[in-house]
Amino acid sequence: MSTPAGYALCFCAASVLLAGCAGSQPAALPQPGTMRLDRADEARALAGDLLYLVGYNGGVAVFTYPQKRSVTTFTIGDGSLTDACVDASGDVFIPSVDIRTLSATIYEFAHGGTTPIATLPDPGEAAGCAIDPITGNLAVANYSNQSDSGGNVAVYTDAKGSPTIYSDGANLIHPSSVSYDNHGNLLVGGYGQTGAGFGLAEIAKGSSTFTGIELSQQITGAESIQWTGKSLAITSTKELLGSTYVYQAKISGAAATIIGTTSLHTHSNQGRVVSPYSWIVGKTIIVPVRKGAGFWSYPKGGEEKKPVSYPYGNALGVAVSRAPK
Repeated sequence: MSTPAGYALCFCAASVLLAGCAGSQPAALPQPGTMRLDRADEARALAGDLLYLVGYNGGVAVFTYPQKRSVTTFTIGDGSLTDACVDASGDVFIPSVDIRTLSATIYEFAHGGTTPIATLPDPGEAAGCAIDPITGNLAVANYSNQSDSGGNVAVYTDAKGSPTIYSDGANLIHPSSVSYDNHGNLLVGGYGQTGAGFGLAEIAKGSSTFTGIELSQQITGAESIQWTGKSLAITSTKELLGSTYVYQAKISGAAATIIGTTSLHTHSNQGRVVSPYSWIVGKTIIVPVRKGAGFWSYPKGGEEKKPVSYPYGNALGVAVSRAPK
């Protein structure tokens, strides 16, 4: 297995995340892999809460949530989808990476839509994204860029226009994931020099610089972070296709203390998890697994619930989008 930073680079350049949401759905909808819905049923399903899965070959699969009924599938360009995030109105943002140029295009979709309503150019190898719940700003973690082996964080004001670029060449050289807290502070996860473990930093609201956050214990194989309201969830795969753990970190100033750990077991000897990215919604955590996505209780963890299938190979990204009110 490669080092965490090397693994992240390969993974982020060739993987995809998707955005999804949760909601109600007619009982008549078919299970994934069965016949397609007629247009009326599909329209009703897409108007409810949805779960999005993304992965290789630009593929996006959409399901109702929490019913897990297959609704539609579509593809985005010819790049690898690396992540997905959702704004307050339910719009879904999906970066598509061109691994030849180490640049990305951010596609915005209206909730339930299959045609982009906007695109944004991104000057890097997008690995994760997040929306500020206060301002609507879009942040993208670029693991690397065209000019050198380092990366940056691109922030788009109101998820539009050209981004402001933030970088930390001394410590967090390869950002892999971003998440906003309740106050609009941007948390960044990623890696430093070769061989360095996973690290955290913060770009405080109104600031233009990174502030390092010291973890109370070293975490390996991590890529994904998500603010859950009171703590930061850090998802880690100990090995490629290996065990998955979610660490709960309590942040105070420049320190992050691990206050809990969730272990996620799969139905095949812990060998099905293929992505360190995850999405937490309510008391459920969703993680891409081989050819689909698995569901676990959170923060309880334990045994995997019934998964859904992803028709494009291995799913590598997941997100949740609520239906617009």
